[in-house]
Amino acid sequence: MVETASDGVEALDIWHQRRHEVALVLSDVIMPVMGGIELVRRLGQEEPPVEIVLMSGHPLDTEDHASILRLGIQLIEKPVPLDTLARALDSALGRNVSG
Repeated sequence: MVETASDGVEALDIWHQRRHEVALVLSDVIMPVMGGIELVRRLGQEEPPVEIVLMSGHPLDTEDHASILRLGIQLIEKPVPLDTLARALDSALGRNVSG
């Protein structure tokens, strides 16, 4: 099942309602109300842990980029070719895929 959210606040609400059904969060970095970086920080405090893949069409500042790397979160640049997105999602879900 795929759920969609218009911003980070809505995504966090969905997480709280369905946390045991969510295998992965795919989020844009730039969103209204609460962006992807803050969503990642908030989800990092939640249990159970969830795999996260972020995507962005904008350069990140050094601090945000370092935070994402420290957390082991994949960051993919937009526009994202479909095969790149599929590999990132498969990798985040622990599937062994080849390229």
